[in-house]
Amino acid sequence: MVRRILAFLFAAAAITAFVAVVGSQINLDALGVAVTPADRAAAAALDLVGAAPLLALFIAPAFLVTALIAGFALRHPLFGRLVLFALAGAGSVLLVLHVLGVVFPMPALAAARTVEGAQLMTAAGALGGLVYGFLGPRGRRHA
Repeated sequence: MVRRILAFLFAAAAITAFVAVVGSQINLDALGVAVTPADRAAAAALDLVGAAPLLALFIAPAFLVTALIAGFALRHPLFGRLVLFALAGAGSVLLVLHVLGVVFPMPALAAARTVEGAQLMTAAGALGGLVYGFLGPRGRRHA
């Protein structure tokens, strides 16, 4: 049980960090000017400190829901655990983007204003879901 909780917390933090960093890089690219690697790193660090905690309040519950669904799906051996939890991570980001889109009249995350930005943020969520797939418990009961 402790391994499951720690894996969930680490994966939710990873999804949040990946999405925040990808979002900051997309926003820098949207400026249309040359940005140095040092400025990119500084912007990513600022987003990790400033935006990620608020983003985590949305990502963690969404990942809890999608990870539970993935855990139930593991009982049917159609897909492997890494695929299912990658889908859970991606699904949690899509869920957050959808919920924020319903609440706010425009995308609350600037990086998600384009299809490509939303796809990159979703891919970042999939990477975070893989973290749970690697760290989470193995065995008959997975979720």
